[in-house]
Amino acid sequence: MNKNVVSSVMVLVFILSFSVLPSYVHSQGIPNIDFEVTVQQKSDGVLSKSYHLFTLNCWNNKCVLTSVSLNQCFPSSYGKNGYFPKVESHSTGDGELEVRKDGNSLIVKYGGVDFVGEYTTTLQFVYEPTKRKDVFPELIGFSGGYIKNLLLDKKTITTSFVPLSKKNTLIKMDCDVLLPGIGKR
Repeated sequence: MNKNVVSSVMVLVFILSFSVLPSYVHSQGIPNIDFEVTVQQKSDGVLSKSYHLFTLNCWNNKCVLTSVSLNQCFPSSYGKNGYFPKVESHSTGDGELEVRKDGNSLIVKYGGVDFVGEYTTTLQFVYEPTKRKDVFPELIGFSGGYIKNLLLDKKTITTSFVPLSKKNTLIKMDCDVLLPGIGKR
């Protein structure tokens, strides 16, 4: 066979491989998704009072995981407890985030170092696939947690994430939120 025929056949196979997949699925099997779930941390059988909102967005095999931490109360200079919302973001484009498909689940993994140690976080987003091209798959399950190696104590802690059990939940925070603005203190 000549080179032009082989090249043309390869291009045709490549194009057809995309045309037979639903629009929300990519060649590597990661669907276009927009998932949100709020969790609490559980360590040594104790459920934390703080909340962490995870948002996982994947489009064309590129994913971004954002987390917003709420209700991590501490004494403030205003005479009462407060918290700053803490925002973190990890991306497959930056190489900080790994996402792989496992059946109807996306397994998400990232790691890092903070002021007390090194950690690895693993999350599982379980979804209901859809055949409709204009609808994202629906999130129907979640599990995950992290393992942290404490540098000073030379010990390892394991924390799991417990998702809120309802689709939407009204929650009163234990303290006021501290939000930045412009101006002097």
